[in-house]
Amino acid sequence: MGYTLGFADNFCYMNMRQIFEKNEEPIGQFFTICRMCLCIGGIVSWFFAGSLTKRFGSELVMFAALFCMPICLFLYGGISQELNFWTKCGFLLAESIRSGVYAILWSTATVRLNKLCPTNMKSTMQSLMDCTYKGFGHTSGAFVGGILCKRHGTMSEAFMVMSRGLLSFLITIGAVLYTLPPK
Repeated sequence: MGYTLGFADNFCYMNMRQIFEKNEEPIGQFFTICRMCLCIGGIVSWFFAGSLTKRFGSELVMFAALFCMPICLFLYGGISQELNFWTKCGFLLAESIRSGVYAILWSTATVRLNKLCPTNMKSTMQSLMDCTYKGFGHTSGAFVGGILCKRHGTMSEAFMVMSRGLLSFLITIGAVLYTLPPK
């Protein structure tokens, strides 16, 4: 999760800026609207995360949220270089999905971690999870994202490559989990 969100966090606004500069439009007001969608998507997701986890179980909720991340990356990468209504809607939808994925995954993972570890280790394990997510995940996502952007020339192509790779990985994991016998 940290890997793909690190890639998206570091490069989505650079991609937006490139498209706006290419079309010679100011980005300030639209950037503010994007941040607002990011916050609203997160608030709604944080609100419903607990009830979703109770209803469907933590494994299914986390897998479904992870499956939404390639959609977000496809939206960032598949947006045309033309700045029109649909491009702007794609950016706003991608921002909402990205914040929703983060909120649902983080809250569900925290609840699951609290159930699995002993009482005296909860804060230590949450700190370790946070360090792994932000330290290793975001750093490696930004690093690989930089390599992809340099190799493919544009950020849109790098987003498409990253989304295809993540989608392939998630389909493989889903197929393996589906074939495992029930507990």
